[in-house]
Amino acid sequence: MALAYLVWGVGLWLFPRPDLWAWRYSGPGVEAHGRLQTVPAAGDAAAVQITQISGSRNGVAIVALQPVGTAIPGNEPYHVDNRLALRDPPLTGDGVGYRLADGAYANFFLQTHTPPPDFREYFSQPPFVDGSLGPEDAETKVTFEVSRLAVTPLWWGLWPAVVAVLGVLTRRWWVGRGSRAQSAPQGQSSRGP
Repeated sequence: MALAYLVWGVGLWLFPRPDLWAWRYSGPGVEAHGRLQTVPAAGDAAAVQITQISGSRNGVAIVALQPVGTAIPGNEPYHVDNRLALRDPPLTGDGVGYRLADGAYANFFLQTHTPPPDFREYFSQPPFVDGSLGPEDAETKVTFEVSRLAVTPLWWGLWPAVVAVLGVLTRRWWVGRGSRAQSAPQGQSSRGP
């Protein structure tokens, strides 16, 4: 049993529980909000990698996160990185992409091509035409907010290992106590006279 706690604790420490975030953006004709799940970004201590997204855009459910390194349909060659910076501004120029239940896609990002930088949403609906805005597509200036809801403390994965060590020590104490009681001569206590 102690070994199971030890393995569990080491596993939780090596593969930390994801952090949760609330996000929201809005602009003319667009309102989107929901939750993000993140893990530390590989090779970048100042960012987190988004692994899951949920929520809605104008009342339509978000059903999937766009894979990193790909563009939402209709927005080639702009690939998403699905990262949040742990400093301002919280989005990158590549931003976050997602698919909606109705088949449309959106990508929210930090626009840096023209000063001053601002947050934008690129919205794409079928039929998808890469490289230019179709009549069904839109790029809109938005306000973007994100806040961390739950932070996984570094020590979180270590507590099962502590329980395992305590379990081993307690078991040894009980086993040692039982062997002393068995070795006492009959009629005498192992605690002395």
